[in-house]
Amino acid sequence: MEIDDDKVLSLALREQEVNAFDKIFHKYFKSIYCFILHNCKSPQDAEDMTQEVFIRLWENSQTQITSLKAYLYTIARNVVIDRTRRGINKLIFEALNEEQHATLIDEESETDENEKLLSIVHHIANSMPERRLEVYKLRWVEGLSRKEIANKMGITVTTVDIHLKKGIDYLRSAVSKIKKEE
Repeated sequence: MEIDDDKVLSLALREQEVNAFDKIFHKYFKSIYCFILHNCKSPQDAEDMTQEVFIRLWENSQTQITSLKAYLYTIARNVVIDRTRRGINKLIFEALNEEQHATLIDEESETDENEKLLSIVHHIANSMPERRLEVYKLRWVEGLSRKEIANKMGITVTTVDIHLKKGIDYLRSAVSKIKKEE
């Protein structure tokens, strides 16, 4: 009997049948890859994230799946969002770390320089558009999660991610201009 129906594949996957997983992988790999590539624009990253989708599928194979295709695309969307969030957090850390190292004169003035840097970052942040500034403050001042921000502001998590990325780009650009002026 050839297993090709999604419901049958889902049931077989719940039984951790490797053959069912292989069929799902071959059936959906290309479409999931294209979906992720459209969102991240990097073929290598898209391939890595697509593999992560199928790893998560296998790790959660005991889950009752009503629509295999929808389940895979949900995992793919979450993988893209997770990767984007990690990228944004990395950009923030790098931007602050670069500026911190560039402005530190010696160990004795480190505290003063850090306070100065934070003051500059907050001053620059306050010149952002209102909604972006609100997202920035909720995330980095109040420490809310992206989901909490989305719920509080009545927007999607993706919109929160966009505001955060644009905010980081804005801060990086402004800090870069300040460096050039010094």
